[in-house]
Amino acid sequence: MSCFTTEQENVVKCIHFVTKLGKTRDSFEKELSDLYFKQGASYSTKLSYAFYQHYTLGQTYMTQELYDAVCMEILKIYDELFAGKAEDWFIECLKVMFYEQNYDGGLHGIEACMLSLERMKELQNGDANNIPEYIITYILQAVFLYKKKEMKEAIKVLEEGLKVCIKGKIRSTLFVHFHGIIERFLYQTRSCREDELTILLEKINNCYF
Repeated sequence: MSCFTTEQENVVKCIHFVTKLGKTRDSFEKELSDLYFKQGASYSTKLSYAFYQHYTLGQTYMTQELYDAVCMEILKIYDELFAGKAEDWFIECLKVMFYEQNYDGGLHGIEACMLSLERMKELQNGDANNIPEYIITYILQAVFLYKKKEMKEAIKVLEEGLKVCIKGKIRSTLFVHFHGIIERFLYQTRSCREDELTILLEKINNCYF
């Protein structure tokens, strides 16, 4: 079992490529929207549509009302993707990442994210191929423990991640998404002089990014 499948990686690569295009990007948006709203849209189409909205959120001006509506639509699609796959590490990861990036206290509760992260850890443990990307689960878990002011637990989680996740650089497909999370977390811990957390995060940053 792979927690990050070839199908999912191809979707991410495609969206990365499209967002670098000029006017051609507009035609892609329309075509993708048309495909998504057709009855019986495939897993790849739904993931492409949601991830595209997720990745480009905030790149154009929109009212707060529209922004909130798009956020809820993205989360709704991620939830729908579980209908055909009871266990999906990458979708769990996307949901938690989305919450971390757009946290306002109202999209989802921290506890829901913590449950998703526990499921991700279970799936990782069931994968015969340990990959460096699994460190993100421990980083995100520490982020939410930090939000809950559970500093000692956040430290333990990061130490656990360094022990169980194979050392190596995160692949370029996920680098931009994962690196933003640890950079934001490092900024917080440095600003608040949380030295023990900062040292661990810097060690993870040097090893995996």
